[in-house]
Parts: sequence; structure tokens; C-alpha cells
Amino acid sequence: NAMAYLNVGFKEMLEDTGVDIASFGGNKNGAMFGEMIIVLNQKFAKNFILNQKQSMQLFSKTRYLSSQFLVMLEDELWRKNASHANNLALYLANKLEEMGFKITFPVQSNHVFVQLTDDQAQYLKQEYKMATYEFEGSTYRLMTSWCMKKEDVDELLLYLKNFKPNNPLFKA
Repeated sequence: NAMAYLNVGFKEMLEDTGVDIASFGGNKNGAMFGEMIIVLNQKFAKNFILNQKQSMQLFSKTRYLSSQFLVMLEDELWRKNASHANNLALYLANKLEEMGFKITFPVQSNHVFVQLTDDQAQYLKQEYKMATYEFEGSTYRLMTSWCMKKEDVDELLLYLKNFKPNNPLFKA
């Protein structure tokens, strides 16, 4: 999602930045399962498989898992999926601002950080999963995904718009 937001490719994001190891999220971008680990520094590549077997999960028949990435990389499907999620996040942030909510950080991927009252957060948590961050007041992270539709975001916005502390749906 960051590469799609910045409109860069793998070379600019990996080689040109000098990272040693990177993870390319599979299931966050449309793959059924797995992450692709990219080891650029040969110093770390030497014992990577051994370290993976000792400290991480190593699946047998990983070639089947890896085949998903061929599809993700072909015709830049990963970029299409990430851009879709990023665009939905911008849409969500703009609509929340129109409703009077404070967006606490610029939208630069598929994350929207929004300030909510405790009551609003509890109300949303009845229907949606959210992570709490103590950055600036009561800031909550709302995420959009490659598989979401605009209607899904509109549904969340309508749910939030219907919040009233005395609403019988609100059970805090």
C-alpha cells in the first residue's frame, strides 16, 4: 500500500532505500495466504532458511503458496489492489471530515486515524474491529482493504452517523 501511495516500484522501495530485508504482504493484498520475504543483503541471506526453520513457521510445499505471488506480481495486480484500498481510505477520511470528525494523521495508505469519543468508539466496536492508538487523544485506526467496496465504507459511515448516546442500539 505504501508503494502504491508513493507510486514507486520494488526497485525504488527496496534497492534504492538500502533495506536489508523486506516483507511483501500477501494476504493483506489479495493472496489467500502468506508473506513474501525479500532478502537484499547477502549477509542475512546466508542462513535465512535455517533461521526461518528454527524461529518461524516454514510450510512444506511452499511452492504452492509462492504461486500466489506470481499472480500478484503479474500485471501489477498488487498495485491495483493496494490503490483500491488506498482510495477507499481517502474516501472514508474525507467523509468523516465532512461529518465533523478530526483525522489526526494524513492518509498515506489504507489507514485512517480518526479521533473518536469513548462512546463513539464503543458504539463502533459493537459492529467493527478497531485498534486503539494513544497518539493524540482518543485516536483510532480504521482500515480499508483490497476486497472492500465503496458500499462497505458507506455502511460504516451510516452506522456512525446514526450514533446517539441514548440510541437503544447503543449498549455501552
